[in-house]
Amino acid sequence: NNLNQYFATLESKTSIKSLTFNKTIYTNFNSIVLPFDNYTFKVDYVSICLTSPTDVEYKYRILGLDTNWIYTKSRTVELPKLNDGHFTFQLKAKNNYGVWNSNVIEASFTIKEPFYKKWWFYILALFVLVSVFYLFIKLRTKAILEKNLQLEKLINQKTAQLKEEKELVELVKAELQEKNTDLTDSINYALRIQKSVLPSRELLDENFKNHFVLFKPKDIVSGDFYWFTETDENFILVAADCTGHGIPGAFMSLIGNTLLSEIVNKDKTHSPARILNRLNSAVIKLLHQNKVAMSNDGMDMAICSFNKSHSKLVFSTAIRPVYIVRNKELLEFKGSKFSIGGLVAVPKAFTDTEVDLQPGDALYLFSDGYTDQFGGEHFKRYTTKRFKEYLATIAHLECEEQKMLLEDAFDEWRGDKKQIDDVLVVGVKF
Repeated sequence: NNLNQYFATLESKTSIKSLTFNKTIYTNFNSIVLPFDNYTFKVDYVSICLTSPTDVEYKYRILGLDTNWIYTKSRTVELPKLNDGHFTFQLKAKNNYGVWNSNVIEASFTIKEPFYKKWWFYILALFVLVSVFYLFIKLRTKAILEKNLQLEKLINQKTAQLKEEKELVELVKAELQEKNTDLTDSINYALRIQKSVLPSRELLDENFKNHFVLFKPKDIVSGDFYWFTETDENFILVAADCTGHGIPGAFMSLIGNTLLSEIVNKDKTHSPARILNRLNSAVIKLLHQNKVAMSNDGMDMAICSFNKSHSKLVFSTAIRPVYIVRNKELLEFKGSKFSIGGLVAVPKAFTDTEVDLQPGDALYLFSDGYTDQFGGEHFKRYTTKRFKEYLATIAHLECEEQKMLLEDAFDEWRGDKKQIDDVLVVGVKF
């Protein structure tokens, strides 16, 4: 017993055997300074306990990387990647009696910072940036001055030749009007491209006799879009809200349209959840979002699949909810917590929800543009609560009348204020 009590007070003898950087082993830990690289890092250590060597437990931390102790029974620590900085590996061991080392065993090392983090590199980069900007301004100014001189010369020539002639004034006016028309046509060209990729409303009319699509872009083109298609057994309807609006949102809507057509029509994927899972993977791959510091763009959407008899609905959502009004009561099916695409560290898994439809049910898919609009007497958001209450009161009406009422209510709430986002509301009554 006295011997056990003696051993219980003894600390195990702990030491760091070696540090390994990219297969280069160091046993002398004095002044380890390494050139910059992405190193694989390994530490081997040991603690001698005479009473029960297998019960030795360790805790370690790497100052400069983390501050919390990590507990282990392994005699090796490996890190797959270590960048520049000053680091200190600290180690303690505990014997089978629970006695920890009173002193920390440690080894320090430094990985030099890369050249692009040096102060002179920042100065050089700033100098180059300023020089390029200055050169651009000079060249741009020169080009504008030359163009202005040419225009001024042309105007002077025309003025001198055709002064006081009314016909010339009318001719110049007509030319200016034509150029203005050309400019307006160029701006609207993007809208025609976006409309051309939206699916034909005739297919929606054939499958749903009572429906509406309220579509109000904030700018000429929209980041919201709707999409639908018909399969052998089902009709699939999508309402999506892409990151941003205007030209950036329109680009994302084109990506969404193209990928949905490939996934559903070409690859024959018809489960809403599987469509969302594949679409999420495709957007991440297309926008290189599996790499650090890439774009965080994506889209929120709801996908519904109806059987031919309109008796059963299967849907899956990314953020956006699905509303069904039944007997003047609004049933809300909240969306998943994940968007399509974007830089999200946790895995995404979308699931299907199945609902039996009843005659008189009214289904609504929508973006957040309607509910987020500012307006009213006190210039506040329209809010989801007010939107749900209004849908419940008009759901019994024909869809075209619902669309007109929703549009009137939106315009009345907005008043003379600016529309802040694209608006999309899709309604189907069964």
